[in-house]
Amino acid sequence: MLPAGHICCDIRGRVALPRFLGDADRPWIRLLIDACDQLAGRPLRELEERLRGSLPGAPPDDKRRLVAHVLLAQARSRVCSAVPPHEARALVFTAAARDPVRTSHDVLTRCAADLRVPAEALCEALFADLPGERLALPTASRDPGELALRANLLLAQALLGRAARVSVSLEGNARAVVRHASLRGLICTVSEGAASDGARLEISGPFALFRRTLLYGRALGSLLPVLAWTRRFRLDAECELRGRSATVTLASGDPIFPAEEL
Repeated sequence: MLPAGHICCDIRGRVALPRFLGDADRPWIRLLIDACDQLAGRPLRELEERLRGSLPGAPPDDKRRLVAHVLLAQARSRVCSAVPPHEARALVFTAAARDPVRTSHDVLTRCAADLRVPAEALCEALFADLPGERLALPTASRDPGELALRANLLLAQALLGRAARVSVSLEGNARAVVRHASLRGLICTVSEGAASDGARLEISGPFALFRRTLLYGRALGSLLPVLAWTRRFRLDAECELRGRSATVTLASGDPIFPAEEL
């Protein structure tokens, strides 16, 4: 789930307007993608520091943090060490426990000699499987447009994650949407829409619950990619943003990444 501080929106009165990424953002999104590829083979913690720091040409605001969050969530990595980390820890920690008088340097040197690897390589292997120490791989997606759509979807889902009530009117593929809402355990009532193949859903948001709001918020957010395949939809959500209530409206044509075609 996107942290509250990464939600890009403008609040005007009681209306919240999501600041979706568009074509104008593609050049600096490309810079972030290139930065990821430049750090391929380096520890993930270095990639995180680079993306969350300032980059020439990238906007110093919540939009950049949003894209950085998506890139880090999609980051692929691998463990690379001279000795499997769990074996290195077992050997070194056992040796240190058996002879607590020896310094850590002496223990590493002796264990490295037993394994016939350099002491520095053994030291690096001890924690090579920790998330921040795993080595980054090149980004899976190099298309700034696709990355922008995925970031927009995450933004919209984060807004729904702070909703108390959600109302959805749709036309086309109504049965698939209702089925998805039922399968994900959303608390909702369904009525017929204005069109013959339409429907209207009144859904309780996570802020209307007392517990498991994170899981429920994710379930509610999963409805958005499915709505993208309807002929027309409009979603109105009453959200708690920055300490006050505001209405968020999402509709057909908003640039969000769709689910697989229904």
